[in-house]
This record gives sequence, C-alpha cells and structure tokens, in this order.
Amino acid sequence: MLKVLGWPILLLTTIALVFGGGGSRYPLANLLVQLSALALALLFIGFARGRLAAVPKGIYILVGLTLALPLLQIVPLPPAIWQQLPGRDLVQASLELLGTDGGWFPWSVDRGRTIVAFASLIPVIAALALYPWSRTDAGYRALILLVALGVGNFIFGALQLAVPGDVLNPYPVLSSGRLYGFFASHNSSGLFFVICLCASIGAFRMTKRNTLTRGFLALAGILMVVGAILTNSRSSTFLLLLPIAQMLWLGFRSRSNKLSGRAGVAVGAGVLTLIGGIGIFLAQGTRLSATWARFAELDDRRPEIWEDSLFSVERFWPFGSGMGTFRDVFPVDESLEHVLAGTPGRAHSEYIELAIETGIFGLILAAAWAVWLALRFWMGRHQVNSAAVQAAALAILCISLQGLIDYPLRNQALLCIAGLLIATMVGREPDSKGSL
Repeated sequence: MLKVLGWPILLLTTIALVFGGGGSRYPLANLLVQLSALALALLFIGFARGRLAAVPKGIYILVGLTLALPLLQIVPLPPAIWQQLPGRDLVQASLELLGTDGGWFPWSVDRGRTIVAFASLIPVIAALALYPWSRTDAGYRALILLVALGVGNFIFGALQLAVPGDVLNPYPVLSSGRLYGFFASHNSSGLFFVICLCASIGAFRMTKRNTLTRGFLALAGILMVVGAILTNSRSSTFLLLLPIAQMLWLGFRSRSNKLSGRAGVAVGAGVLTLIGGIGIFLAQGTRLSATWARFAELDDRRPEIWEDSLFSVERFWPFGSGMGTFRDVFPVDESLEHVLAGTPGRAHSEYIELAIETGIFGLILAAAWAVWLALRFWMGRHQVNSAAVQAAALAILCISLQGLIDYPLRNQALLCIAGLLIATMVGREPDSKGSL
C-alpha cells in the first residue's frame, strides 16, 4: 500500500479521521487537519506534480470553480453593489446600529466564516494532489486503505462502548450507548461505515487467489454492517441496503456465469451469513435492537428546520449569504412556533444549506460535479479497475443520499474521504486518451 499510494496520503487520511470528525464546533482540531494537509502538499509538491499530469481536465475545472466561489464571496464590494444584494437590508440595519455605513462590504455576510469554509477545502485538494492518478492499482489500494480506516474506527468505537462513562469519546455525545468512533455525530460515523462496506466489497472483487486478504475483507464487511447499526443512525442503517443489494446482484450475476460459479456461491453465502448475523444481533443484542427501535420514533425536528430554512433560501436568493454563514442568518427566519432552547447549527440538509449560503451558483456547481462524475462512471465501467470505480461511485451516492437529511460533508474527515473517493472513481488507466 505504501509503495503504491505513498505514505503522505495514508498520513493525511489518518489525521483527518482521528482529528477531523468533530465538525465546525472544533476549529482547533480542524486547523490541525488543514495545516497537516497543507504541509504534506507543500513538502511533496514535486512528488505530486508528476502525478497531476494524469489528472483529467474536468477535475481542474471543477476544483477551480469550487475554490473560486468562496474566494469571490469575500472580495469587498462597493456599497452601490453589495447593498442591492438580496437580504442585505439586515446587514445595513446592523451597521446603522453601530453608527457606520460599512463602506465596502463583501458578498458574504460574515467574511470570517466564509474564510473558514474555504480553508476546509484544503484537505480535499491535498488528497486529490497526492493521489497516484496514473497507476491502475491505486484504486484497489485506496479501497484497502478505507477498509483499514473503517476497522480502526470500529475498534475504537467498540472500546468506547466497553468503557463506561463515555470517557473515550473525543467529543461530547448526545446519547450514550451509540458507537461514535472518531466522530462527533453518530450519523457521520454510520455513513463512514457504509462507505467502508462499499470499499470492502470492491476490494473483495478485485482480490484474486489471496484467501487471507479475502477473509479479512469479508470479516471487515461484517464489522462495517454491525458498526453502522451500532451507531443507531437510521439513515446509515437504511443506506446499508445499497451495498447489500449490490452484493446480492453480484452473486446472482456470477451464478449465471459458469466460469465464476464458485465466486457466485461465495458471494451468495456471504450475503446469507451477513443477513443471518444481523438478524441474530437485532434479536438478541440490546444495543443493536435500539437502532431498530429508533425507526419507530417518527418525531423529528428536521421538517420544521427545513420549513424555516426555505425562508432563508428565499431571502438570499439567488446569490446566497456566504459559505459557512447558516448559523448567522437562520435565526432571523426561525419561526416562533419552532423555537426551542437550542439554535440549530445546521439545516440538516446539505442541499438546502448550500442553497442558503451559495444560492443558485452553489447548486449549479453541485449539479456540475454530479453530472461529470456520472459521465466518468460511465466511461470507467469497462476499465481494468471497474470494481474500484463502482465501489467509489456507490459510496459517493450514499454520501449524496444522506445529504438530503443531514450534513455529511460538514466535517473534515468525511470531506477528505470524499476527495479520496472521487480520485478512486475518476482515476483512469495510463493509456486512456479521455479528456474529461
């Protein structure tokens, strides 16, 4: 793994997992991840430069636009321009209370938060820069790395559950008895296990004649399923159906091929064992059965937050309030009947929050990423590393689906992992002439 991926990217992803799972409430930990990513990228810029020659042009364009958006939001604008932007009447009223007209003011209503949002992209860029784009076996090694990180998260989470008092949890937890691992949110931890399950399936498919490695990957897959359920995350537990469905489909397809009949039997037996093991745990394990009980709890604040967030979208449409500013602007539109003791720090929907902070520009950019990745997936379906492409694509799909009701990319750990998944999915064969 070290020979193919290089230790910088292994170190980067490990640091991101261990220190970057807390979200925006832990700026010092995030700063550590960002500085580490920047240092690794700068120290190995020559090493990375050779690898970047194989990067598709689409990556350069999309990454450039992604970085440009928050940078444009912090550029000072003359009063004649920024005062005409939607929602800036609130800014003007605040400045009048301070006895100043504000003079030149940026697109963002809070320059500092937008700068922090820009800095959060550094680990993603570093992961893309350090990835060995020109190597066909890089995808397989990246999947193995993700599985290893998932096993590490499971072991640490299991220790947390074994030790009373939540003393091993790196962050304050909302509910004891859940498996958090290195994350502050049980939803993020659960999604990470789903991602690692996708990786274990892809790596298992690519492993040939190595019984020990295949056994490790099979065991890791079971641990990822159990780990996701132990987080008590309903969305992550539901997302498990996607990789499990892929396993069933692979088993069915392999069974129809005489040359791979044994593989089909192995996959089918693995799926049955997996489902049976989950059933036993759900029936007898109190911690695992708690996840099933949560599906009966329909009381949720998300619809109320979404309803009020849509007013914020309308207020700042089509330019947005600035990346990272949701916490500043949402209280203005939070209705009295929905107000509780605590103010929501997130919209609990990646897409609604993106619409508030970036307006139509962020939504178009997200759509451009989705369309381009879909095209790259289609182009890579017949490559030598197609199993890695499919595994990474399925993991990215799971992140996108959880983004409907949560905020998976608002912590440095999953953001960095998303960069690794994009590189794994898009990485092409050395002889490929595609220009996308």
